[in-house]
Order: sequence, then C-alpha cells, then structure tokens
Amino acid sequence: MYKQNGQLLFQWGSTHEYNYDDWPLNVRYNGQDRGLDREYRVGLVGGVGRSDGWLTVPTIGSGLYRVTVEGCDLSGTGSHTCRQGWTNPLYINF
Repeated sequence: MYKQNGQLLFQWGSTHEYNYDDWPLNVRYNGQDRGLDREYRVGLVGGVGRSDGWLTVPTIGSGLYRVTVEGCDLSGTGSHTCRQGWTNPLYINF
C-alpha cells in the first residue's frame, strides 16, 4: 500500500492456484468502521484481475488506515464463497 498523487493505492500479489470473481475490500479509518468498504468485480474495475490486482482505497482525510482484501467466487444467486480468507492487514498513515 502506498501514496501516489494524493491517493492511497493498495496492491496485492498472486493468489497462486486460486482465482476469483470478486474482491471485497475492508477499510478502517483510525480504528473505526466509517463506511469505506467496497466490493470490486473482475472485469468491471481496471486493475482488478482474477488472481491479483490494485485498487484506489477510499479516503476521508488524514489518519491511520487499515486495509485488507479477500478473494471470493460468486454463485448464480449472488452468494460468496471465499476460500482463502482475508489478507493480513496493512496499515498506513495518510
């Protein structure tokens, strides 16, 4: 995770033998849930692939951000199957 041009960018590496349809992003600001979580579908957002990717993290001001992502498959009914769990959290002062 790094700062670039006034934005916070989050990049994750390969999930190896797994590939996913969807990437929920969990964001905490100064230790609190402030409604910054997002969900990104493969093919709808540039930078998000089936086994790795990068995203612009939503921010609301200066402070400590905690970010994790989880790869999930979607069923025909929209339910999620997330086989690997959340990444280890990354922290950055922005």
